[in-house]
Amino acid sequence: MSEGATPPEGAGSATPPADATPPAPSQGTPPANGDYPEGLGDAGKRALDAERDARKAAEKLAADTARELAKIKAAQMSDEEKRDEELKTLRTQNAELLTERQQSRVREAAIAAARKANFWDPDLAYALIDSSDIAFDEAGKPKNVDALVAAIAKEKPKLVNGAPDFGGGNRGSAGAGSDMNAIIRGAAGR
Repeated sequence: MSEGATPPEGAGSATPPADATPPAPSQGTPPANGDYPEGLGDAGKRALDAERDARKAAEKLAADTARELAKIKAAQMSDEEKRDEELKTLRTQNAELLTERQQSRVREAAIAAARKANFWDPDLAYALIDSSDIAFDEAGKPKNVDALVAAIAKEKPKLVNGAPDFGGGNRGSAGAGSDMNAIIRGAAGR
């Protein structure tokens, strides 16, 4: 083309900038302000910040609206419905507390049984117990933890008896003059 000629209609003389295409939607939580995709220009950064601010505002509005809706529903409930809802909540809390209590009892019983069985690490014995194998009595106390710990000790005998073996080193008695000063004097030839 010559200098004074204009490009034909429809011929895109102006190409869009590289940063004009929006970034692909990301999965999960969006990055915090200041974390921008590579190659994003200033306008893109401002737009991304504005979008993030709008999302935060929308999430806050949704949470506030949910709280208001719960208040309105509670105000419209009859006394009997309120009691039923409170009873349901209390039963759920009670079940959670009973479960926590049972887990605590199992842990205590497993650690006590592991200490009796001379486990190096009683917490490890507790961790190896399959919770589906635990039987409970009417009071919610575990009744077969000793047998389960004994089975673990039989299956994995290296976890019980004696001091841990870290490999290498003299296992015999050191004999007389084995304090650190005597060893240093011996090494120095005194």
